[in-house]
Amino acid sequence: KNIIISSFLIILFTSSVMTQSKKDSSLCKNEIGINLIPAFKLLSSPHSINSYKNNIQYKRYLKKNFYLRLGFSIISDKFRNYYSSPVIMDDGQSMLSVSYYGYKTKPETVYNLGLEYKWGMRRLKYFAGIDFGYSYSEQSYTEYFGKRDKGIAIKTYNEYGESGFHQNNDSIVYSNTNIKNSVLFSPFFGMQFHFTKHWFFSMQTGVQAKYIFGKYTNIIGQYTNTVNRTYPINPVNYIQFDFDGSGFINNFSLCYKF
Repeated sequence: KNIIISSFLIILFTSSVMTQSKKDSSLCKNEIGINLIPAFKLLSSPHSINSYKNNIQYKRYLKKNFYLRLGFSIISDKFRNYYSSPVIMDDGQSMLSVSYYGYKTKPETVYNLGLEYKWGMRRLKYFAGIDFGYSYSEQSYTEYFGKRDKGIAIKTYNEYGESGFHQNNDSIVYSNTNIKNSVLFSPFFGMQFHFTKHWFFSMQTGVQAKYIFGKYTNIIGQYTNTVNRTYPINPVNYIQFDFDGSGFINNFSLCYKF
């Protein structure tokens, strides 16, 4: 009788282990997704390409519903290449004097590493966690002065700097550059809807705290009719704190698990 009971328990235990092993082996341990919000904005307004944020996210299952998150983001704005409309001054000579300013911004790059916990049902799941990240951005501002022939039509820049008014030989009156290296801390919460075995939508909201370590450099220009010289001033290092709610939903992604 004891042998029969022992044999039954061994078979039951072995069956349970094999079932769990099979279940674990069929678990999709990798997820990758891309944010769709920039695509929605581009369809609604072609000029939104000048101001966008997009990111790619990868997740790796660890154990007990915990996931490791890796992400890369690109953030750009409409000042990427922007020139103001010129101020035209007629001093009674054969040439017109013009002054204007311009912005040039490199897209901000963001790298993040985080931990996520997930729970829920087969189709609808929830997740929460923390991301830590690093970002780099660079922007320059320049004031220009130049001369134009009166007989040449003056072209003005629109909001996105698409016309050809700016000339490389215009004198620089004043310029500065602002370089930012930032450390990010981002708690988040989100939900997923799995509409097939491998494909699902993911929505996320959260806040972001940012410590910015910046370097601000001024350049003063002096010009004559033929010569333009610029003189840099010692850069100023600064530390700044920024807090961003990023809207109610800051990420709506199409994801694939494998």
